Amino acid sequence: MKKIASMLNQIFPSRRSLPSLSSTSNASVIRGVGMYVPDRVVSSEEVEVLAGFDKFGIRKGMVKLFTGVEERRYARDDQQPSDMASAAAEEAIKHAGIHPKDIDVVIFCAITNDFLEPAIANIVQERIGAENAQCFDVKNACNAFMNGLDLADSFIKASKARCVLVTSGEVLSRLLKFNCTTREDVERRSTSFSVGDGGGAFVVCAEPQSEKGIQKTAFRTYGTLWNNNVNWGGGTMYPHDPDKFYFVGDTKELVAESYKVVPELFKQTLAEVGWTVDSISVTVGAQVAMYLTKEMTKRIGIPLEKTVTVLPKLGNTGASGIPMATYQALRHGKIQDGDRVVLFGAGNGLSVGCICVQW
Repeated sequence: MKKIASMLNQIFPSRRSLPSLSSTSNASVIRGVGMYVPDRVVSSEEVEVLAGFDKFGIRKGMVKLFTGVEERRYARDDQQPSDMASAAAEEAIKHAGIHPKDIDVVIFCAITNDFLEPAIANIVQERIGAENAQCFDVKNACNAFMNGLDLADSFIKASKARCVLVTSGEVLSRLLKFNCTTREDVERRSTSFSVGDGGGAFVVCAEPQSEKGIQKTAFRTYGTLWNNNVNWGGGTMYPHDPDKFYFVGDTKELVAESYKVVPELFKQTLAEVGWTVDSISVTVGAQVAMYLTKEMTKRIGIPLEKTVTVLPKLGNTGASGIPMATYQALRHGKIQDGDRVVLFGAGNGLSVGCICVQW
């Protein structure tokens, strides 16, 4: 990987000047976006076979019917979250037209980790050659990338960084329980069968006196709902119980509350930044399930055609979903220069966030 970093240093030298850290009027502009997906494609029909739908008499096609996910990607056994995040970061750096040594901060944001400690951002730093960056991880379920982007904006506007890499890598497929012993267990975990693996990254840089970039960020937490859809593995409460690492999929209370608080936060944030719903070009929301996307956009008042989703072909990729969907929107020309883009997400806890970006 050090050879790859060395090659990147030669291939992608700095082509855009970065402002001085003393500047006090910097905008936080998303200069580069990257994505990585593993090669292995897994259909929802294959997932149902692995989960034992036939054994328990569960009708075929239920995963696709309920979540809208036709297929997703699964990582190889030798691939880790840091691999997904590093590959996505390399593409984002190339897209941004900067040198890895220009990066002041690396933030890794994901549900899954290679290991407990140290921070996975350290691995990303080494692999991409961002030797001048400070590094740390952000953990907040599916909302982690949104929080990382908010921190990047804060670093830049406080003149503490000129260029921040926010990257995510998820290998959620290893948290699926396929050897269920009862029909009730399969049904309880049904929503988790939509998950897939992949990575997404943004390079956020300071631009003086620019009207582009992040215009407003807003977040809310409803901690009374923390005990819903908990993944109990990896902590001191159940340190040696492997069964606690699997997704459960019990999201009813979280979904019900999200339907109320996400539209409220969305509309409030737009009002504060002076935007109207009609003036928005594109929205990129949490990539969980199609029925959630449809209902949420309906409650917000956004036409479904203005909403970007990668769910049918990539599934629910946790914290990586929003940057991956943004990448696909850019790739297919759905986001253009000057567009008003709203990112909004939610994660277990319950945590919700909204970020308005002038592209």
